[in-house]
Formats: sequence, structure tokens, C-alpha cells
Amino acid sequence: GMVEANGNKLYVGFWGPVNAGITGVDENTPSVSGTSLISNYPNPFTMLTTINYTVPQSAPLMMRIVDMVGREIRTLVNNEFMESGNHSIQWDAKDDAGSDVGAGNYVCEMSLTVNGQVLKARVPMMLVK
Repeated sequence: GMVEANGNKLYVGFWGPVNAGITGVDENTPSVSGTSLISNYPNPFTMLTTINYTVPQSAPLMMRIVDMVGREIRTLVNNEFMESGNHSIQWDAKDDAGSDVGAGNYVCEMSLTVNGQVLKARVPMMLVK
């Protein structure tokens, strides 16, 4: 769902369809609907946020941070095999080169391939300085 705070729209990430065009990525992918499999805390955050995610079935996982026009900022997990279950990873608001990124809205995108189907989940995050 979406919450408005101080004129800023905050979103909560779920597996399933999202508004197309946020990052220019094809949204029409199979999904496990209605289950919250990715979230982050705190959100908004200033320097560090913890991304909690659930892997429904052991599979190779990709997780990256993109900006609102879909540019890749940071790869957190690069096609690593993950066991099913709950996991967490931290993002320190730095890009792949180790530089601090500016305040703004970012999206953590997670994808994994299960039985030939690509499952995607995402959670928008707000970095404030």
C-alpha cells in the first residue's frame, strides 16, 4: 500500500504487480501475490537501512538498488544461491564505487528464478540527509 507523509509517498513492498514504469522494468512477471517478502527498516533512513527478505524456495538471487529512473546504484546480491527462509542485508547508502548517494527515493529490487519462472519483489526506500 501507499502512505503519504509530509507530501512524500511511501510504499510498502509486496510480491506482485506494481505500477508499471517506476523503473522501466517489465512488471508482468509471475509472482507470489499478497505476501510481503521484502521490507526495510528504518524507512525513511539517513545512513543505513536493513532490508529483510524471504526466499520462498532455494534459488539464485539477485538484489540491487536502483534510482527512480531505473539506473543501477548498487548490487547487493549478485546471483548468489540463497537457501529458502528469512534473510537480511544492510545498505549503507553507497553506490557500487563506494561513494555516498544523494538524498532521494530509491528502490530495492529482488529477483529469483524458481522452476524457470522469474519472481520479483521490490521495496521503495527514502534516503534523507
